[in-house]
Amino acid sequence: MRYVSLSDSNDDDCVNANHEIAATRPILRSGKLPERRKYLMAGATIMTVFLIYVILKSDKSSIPIRLSKEELLKIEENYRKQDLIKKEVEMKLDHIDNIKANNSDKLPPRKFTGKTAYTMCRSGAGNCVQRYARIFPFLVAAPKYKLMACLIQKSMATVMSAIMCYLFREKEFISHGRSILSEFANNNFCEKKNKHGDVEGMKIHLNITDLSAWKFIMVTREPVDRFLSGFLDRCIRAGDSCNGCGNNMTCFLETEYERALDFAYAERMHFEKPTLSFEDLHIFPQTWHCSMQRHYDYKFIRYSSDPSETLLEDLSQVLRAQNVSDSSIDYIAESLKSGRTFHSTVTSSARAFLEQRLRSSPYLMELLVRLFYHDYIMLGYEMPKLDFDA
Repeated sequence: MRYVSLSDSNDDDCVNANHEIAATRPILRSGKLPERRKYLMAGATIMTVFLIYVILKSDKSSIPIRLSKEELLKIEENYRKQDLIKKEVEMKLDHIDNIKANNSDKLPPRKFTGKTAYTMCRSGAGNCVQRYARIFPFLVAAPKYKLMACLIQKSMATVMSAIMCYLFREKEFISHGRSILSEFANNNFCEKKNKHGDVEGMKIHLNITDLSAWKFIMVTREPVDRFLSGFLDRCIRAGDSCNGCGNNMTCFLETEYERALDFAYAERMHFEKPTLSFEDLHIFPQTWHCSMQRHYDYKFIRYSSDPSETLLEDLSQVLRAQNVSDSSIDYIAESLKSGRTFHSTVTSSARAFLEQRLRSSPYLMELLVRLFYHDYIMLGYEMPKLDFDA
């Protein structure tokens, strides 16, 4: 039966339509349909059900993002603010008289002189922080490429979140003028649409029945490098209290070690765990993140302050394996080489001074190894030698 729009029909159309309608009346009264029409209706029903199934099973990343003019203006303003903040941070980290004054006290000797890191920790004498504890994981996914990244603070979390957002919305990310190095928590283009609290939740949300084709990645960072970055970011750049230590690195390392022991003990004994501070999240061992105590098999991406070194080498290998196009990989690589995020501290005078103080102190390095022993072991970083002339 043909349906005619009265708004654009002519008289002949109306006459023909009336003849067709009249011709169907005996069939409708009898309650019977011709065989051909039955098959057509059955086919239409099957097709409708199939389309509904496809929509429900479809990749969530196919849903377009539409930002209002106000949201776009807010993003542009955030980008401008980042440029100003970056300049202020650079100046702050290069004026280090106060930092030197608060980090010039004489440091004690090692507590376990003569013991290697392995002997100290494996024997239990060093009271080294345990391998695993549960910190709620922070996952981002790019379903098109069957790729999931677990983000760890101070292991390039902000940039990896932006890279995964780009892979989640490639064309829109570019067309909206976004930048990988300018994305951060309160202006993220993907607006948490690709974020998940755990792998099981991700499987349900994305209707994943088989994870064998998926790749799980995690950016790791050498423990000294990560600790210094976290201390500079939270205790100097952001000006946090840092356990009441201010910008005194020795005090902060000592108190973070004690806080990690308390957190791990509470978990072992099934007590209520202490509330994690921002500083804890930026410092506590990397092996405590990403549900590493469970069965998930991560591909580790080694962080490097110069992206052209291990970072891009490891990341590009994974992206190609997941069928990311060469043009998208090139865009990511060029973005990473083009500069640094606004909270980067690696090139500052403060960083150089504090790194020299940390690495030249047997006491501080021993304490750091007691905190991050399992990061060194599990993530494949070279264990520091602890007996040396300061």
